[in-house]
Amino acid sequence: MELENLFLSLGYTKEEYKRIRNDYQIIQLKDETLYRIVKDNYSFFIDMGYSKEDINKMVKRQPAIIGLSTNTIKQKIDNLKSLGYKQEEIMIMTKRFPAVYMNSIDNLKQKISCIMRLGYTEEEAKRIIRQHAGILGYSVESINQKFEEIIALGYTREEVLKIVKNRPSLYGLSVETLKQKINCMHELGYTKEQIRKITKKVPQMYELSNEHIKQKMYNLCDLGYTKEEVIKMTVNWPQLCTTSIGNIRERIDMLASLGYIKEEVLEMTKELPTLYGLSIENIKQKIDFYDSINMHELAIANPKYLMQSITLSYARYMLYKEKGIAVNMSNYRKLFIGNKEFEKSYGITKEDLLKQYDYNKEFENNKGVSK
Repeated sequence: MELENLFLSLGYTKEEYKRIRNDYQIIQLKDETLYRIVKDNYSFFIDMGYSKEDINKMVKRQPAIIGLSTNTIKQKIDNLKSLGYKQEEIMIMTKRFPAVYMNSIDNLKQKISCIMRLGYTEEEAKRIIRQHAGILGYSVESINQKFEEIIALGYTREEVLKIVKNRPSLYGLSVETLKQKINCMHELGYTKEQIRKITKKVPQMYELSNEHIKQKMYNLCDLGYTKEEVIKMTVNWPQLCTTSIGNIRERIDMLASLGYIKEEVLEMTKELPTLYGLSIENIKQKIDFYDSINMHELAIANPKYLMQSITLSYARYMLYKEKGIAVNMSNYRKLFIGNKEFEKSYGITKEDLLKQYDYNKEFENNKGVSK
C-alpha cells in the first residue's frame, strides 16, 4: 500500500500504477526495494533537469526504467556521452524514446554502424539517432529492410539517404502507410513524378493524415485556385503542403493591404508560391521599395523578381540613377540581369556595389528609401 501511495503522490492513477507494477521487468522486485529505487530515480532524474511530468511520461512508455538503479542509469548516460552525445541531447532523446536507457553500449554502436553501412557518415548516423531514437529499438535487418522498401517506392538510393537524413522519423512508419499517402496524392491528381518531387523536398508529407492532405487541397481551392493550379504550386514549392491555411490567408490579406486586389494576389502567388514562405516584413520591405520608385506593378508583371534581395535591387537602382539611366516599368529588367553581365556592363562587382550603396545603412538613416 505504501508503494502504491508513492506512485499516486507522484501523479499516477491507480490503473497506471498497476500496469507499471506488473511490467515483467518490474514485477520481480519487492515492494520495499522498488519503493527505494523509485525515490532515488526521481531525485536523480530531477537533478538532471527532467520535470516530474517528463519522468511520468517516460515511465508510462517504458516502465522498466523506473526499476533501474541510479548507477545503471549513470552508466547509460556515460555510454551515450562516449559516443558524442551531449547531456541536453540525451534528455531530448530519452523524453521521446525512454527505451534508450535500456540499450547497451554494444547495441548503440551496432546501430550506428548499421546506419553508416547504408551510406551515412558517423556524424550523420548519430544525427539520425538524435532525431529518431526509436531506431535503436529496430533490428539491423529491420533497418536495412525499411531502407530498401523506401527505395522501392520510386526513389534513388541517394534520394533516400537525403530523405531519411532530413526526416529520420519516417523509419517509424510502415511501408503500407507510405503507400497510402502516395495513393492519396495520386487520387488528388498528382503524377508519380510530382509526388516523388514533393516528398523529396518535404518528406513530412508521409506523416500527415490522408484527411489533412485532402483538406489542404480543398482549402486552397476555396481561396480561388483551381485544382490544377494547386498541384502546380505545390510541385514548384512543396513547402506549401505543410503551410497552415491560416498563415496562407494572413499572407493574402497582407498583400492585399499593400495595394493589390485578391485576384492579383492569386496571380502573384500562382507564379511565385514561395511568397507564402517569405516573412511579411521581407515582402513589405520589397514592395515598399518598388512603390517608392513607381514600380508597384512589378509584383504582378513578374513576381519572381521579388526573390532578388532588396539590398541588390536598391544598389543597382542607385547606380543607374547616378549614371542618369531611368528605370521604370518599361525596362525594369535592368534591375535583374545576371551579376556577370552587370559587372561587365558597369565595371563594378556585386560586393563593391553593395558597399557603395548600402541599403541597410540608408534605411536606418532615413527609416525608408526615398526616390
